[in-house]
Amino acid sequence: MESGAIAGPCPRVGTTMLDPFQQQVFLAVLIGGVFLCFLRSWLPVELVALSAFFACVVTGILPLTVDPGLAPEERARQMRYLALGVFAHPAPITVACMFVLSAALE
Repeated sequence: MESGAIAGPCPRVGTTMLDPFQQQVFLAVLIGGVFLCFLRSWLPVELVALSAFFACVVTGILPLTVDPGLAPEERARQMRYLALGVFAHPAPITVACMFVLSAALE
């Protein structure tokens, strides 16, 4: 075996490590924890939100890539659920710009 080679198949990015019921339980606990952290202000809001996002990406609930072997229609449908796919739409960028402008006006 070559140096640095991976033994066995490498898992695909975007595959989930939880079954659907476990995903639902995980998300319910995560949303409850995030809400509690927001309510109590135990941690900065940015840290809590990014940690929740990162937890969803790591568990595979929010995929980073789409399987290239899919049909074009299925690929287009799955592109809507990508973790970073939200930045493909201009609305979140517009909202972010509004936050920047409102902070600049203060």
